[in-house]
Amino acid sequence: MKNLFRLLFGKRKPIVLELERYFPESHKRSGQPTHFGSKILSGAKSKIHALRLNHDQWNQLNGNSGKAPLRIVYRSLRDMKISTTLIHECKKMGLQQAVIPHCEEHLILVDGKEIPIEDFVRHEGLCEDDFREWYKNDGGKQAVVIHFTDFRY
Repeated sequence: MKNLFRLLFGKRKPIVLELERYFPESHKRSGQPTHFGSKILSGAKSKIHALRLNHDQWNQLNGNSGKAPLRIVYRSLRDMKISTTLIHECKKMGLQQAVIPHCEEHLILVDGKEIPIEDFVRHEGLCEDDFREWYKNDGGKQAVVIHFTDFRY
């Protein structure tokens, strides 16, 4: 009976993380593919987390517990209809708080720890130039790192 209850009521609804299929219009590589999906699926650890500015929303969704499953998708709009393409599903996710660095800074703060920017962007699936271009107007802002693996800083 206990297992039946857990089966019926114990599962948490998956949280959906939408990734950009293409670089945004504000980026110098606008319209070019990001290849985030293949970087996640390759197993080469070239994209093991995503950085998001809406940290309060993510903390509330996950309860900072890491127990919520995560569904990673590409989202697209065709013929006025929104469609999603599943990239990967994780049984759990992890969150860490971050502060986006200003353009000239070489470290990013993650849970209060100073992480070299080149290490962070490698796990973000971007080169340093693309990362800085993507977040060029967000220096000093609070963010959240959404992990797809057990890796943490």
